[in-house]
Amino acid sequence: MTFPTILSILFFSSPSQVDRMPSTDEAFSAQKSRMGRVATDRPQPEPMSPMEPFLGPNKAAVLKQLRRHDGSDLEITLGKDQPQFIVRIQGARWQLLPLYLDQKLEDEARKTDIGDYYMPEMMCRSLRPGAPLIDEKTSADFVRKLRVWEGWKGL
Repeated sequence: MTFPTILSILFFSSPSQVDRMPSTDEAFSAQKSRMGRVATDRPQPEPMSPMEPFLGPNKAAVLKQLRRHDGSDLEITLGKDQPQFIVRIQGARWQLLPLYLDQKLEDEARKTDIGDYYMPEMMCRSLRPGAPLIDEKTSADFVRKLRVWEGWKGL
């Protein structure tokens, strides 16, 4: 409300009219809810790939997820700023694999798909798993080795 509007209400309105007017908080809440409805009624753009650096789960989150594992195939990507490792469970194989850049695949992608619009985040699709750092047949052995793995210090 503007100052002249407030003055006219105070001097020219009866007390019963003033009581029926919404308070500033009520008016603001009503405006805010109207704005929210309008924003959600519009079609939303499709989400874009994140531009921020990759941040994988921490050690505690990974160990918690492995404790709750139901026996199905699973991949957990680990890393800081970019994907660096994969915890992979396939059948009876429990593995920790480093990720390496497949330069041939990356060069091909730059020539065909990316062109002049290359961004460092796009490099993630050219990462491939390398030789396992930890490779166990049982979850207990794998988790025991994963807990003391030195790579957690860099993540």
